[in-house]
Amino acid sequence: MGTSTAKKSSKPRSIDGWSLETAVHLDTAVPGFLTFLVCASTLRRQTILTALAELVLDGPESLAARLRPRPSADCLSHLDPREQIARALMASMRAREIIRAEYGHVPDGLVGVCTGSVMHFSQNRNRTGHSMRLSLGSSIAFVPGL
Repeated sequence: MGTSTAKKSSKPRSIDGWSLETAVHLDTAVPGFLTFLVCASTLRRQTILTALAELVLDGPESLAARLRPRPSADCLSHLDPREQIARALMASMRAREIIRAEYGHVPDGLVGVCTGSVMHFSQNRNRTGHSMRLSLGSSIAFVPGL
């Protein structure tokens, strides 16, 4: 895996709703995950939020298997799936690598969208209580409040 060039934010940014609930479950498995998420760069944070949406939709076993590095798959398979997911998302994987692991490819424009416009859009949508339909390649997810 490549080293991360994402910067940590100096100011934590809040999350709420389904994403906070899901992040708390991962923080229970790996203490510090929630702090990592709220202090992550916009790109890293939005990429992790796409993974949390996949976790809600597909379950922990499926996402853990997709995020697990291939060479060390056997040595990590004994860990709880939520622990595997949190560790993988906190590791030095680049945003593009996380997205590729989630969806099998990197849909055109998704990395660019994760750098800022989704963040702005999700904050506006959360305030109004609406949901959004997120379409990523062949995967289509109905994500409450994203």
